[in-house]
Amino acid sequence: MHPDPGSPDPIEPALGPRGYTPLVSRRIFNRRRFLAGSAALLLSPASQTAGRTTQASSAEAIFKAAGVTGAFCLQELATGEQTVVFPRHVDLPFRPASTFKIPNTLIGLATGVIPNAELELPWDGRRRPFVEAWNRDHDLESAMKNSVLWYFEEIARRVGLAAYREYLTRFDYGNRDPSGHPTSFWLAGNLRISVRQQASFLARLLNGALDVPQRHLEVVRQILPSAVQRGTTVRAKTGLCEQGDRRVGWQVGWIERHRPTHSFAAVVLGDTAGAWRESPTFAARRQVAPQLLHHFGQLPAELPALR
Repeated sequence: MHPDPGSPDPIEPALGPRGYTPLVSRRIFNRRRFLAGSAALLLSPASQTAGRTTQASSAEAIFKAAGVTGAFCLQELATGEQTVVFPRHVDLPFRPASTFKIPNTLIGLATGVIPNAELELPWDGRRRPFVEAWNRDHDLESAMKNSVLWYFEEIARRVGLAAYREYLTRFDYGNRDPSGHPTSFWLAGNLRISVRQQASFLARLLNGALDVPQRHLEVVRQILPSAVQRGTTVRAKTGLCEQGDRRVGWQVGWIERHRPTHSFAAVVLGDTAGAWRESPTFAARRQVAPQLLHHFGQLPAELPALR
């Protein structure tokens, strides 16, 4: 994989037996094989939202224009009401990829591994060709904005799997399973989460239902990539990985108008043919959510692609 060193949102390489080499042969997405074993990943009842759900088929064209399929969930914080696009995909479990940096930061703060946003970790000197910005020391804010994988792998090593199991259960985050890869389970392990669960997790976080100290939420709020337009702020995190025969791209976050009003999550799905930067998933993970937010009246106009 050869991501653009100048990209403001470095993508994450897919870990595992294939390492960082993208597949070059086109494979037909086998839905049955992709969903094999999904019975063990069924959404827990506590993750479901009691608010009314509206299906919006009119927005499916946004995914199709980007050359991907996927799903989207917009949740109003005050009522729990959800608007979903592609409902047949909204409850499917996917690896969270770099969107896990949001709960990862909260867990690091809760355990004391991250004392504050100024925690600086030294670069180990090992050059990573994917993104030039990774090849230096980072503090928490710069690691979040540059999506620095090695920084959060070190946080994971210090936190440990026992603490992750505890906090994933407390947060009711996805299938709550950090097994499979000790320091990159959100990329190459068994952790899975759906689009609806992502939006619900953020809504519960912002509504104070997770018993997260306000100062910890404020740290996450300040370090997340954001964009402002006519009094509306969008804070969001992207992610990208492989799962089965698919490239999985994410963008999750929330909308603020003086205070948070809505959470959202979008996943985009494409096949694994060709180079990462040339795949529709690479661009769509940053473009689809802003277009959908504009479509549903949450942005006065389309924002530039969010990081």
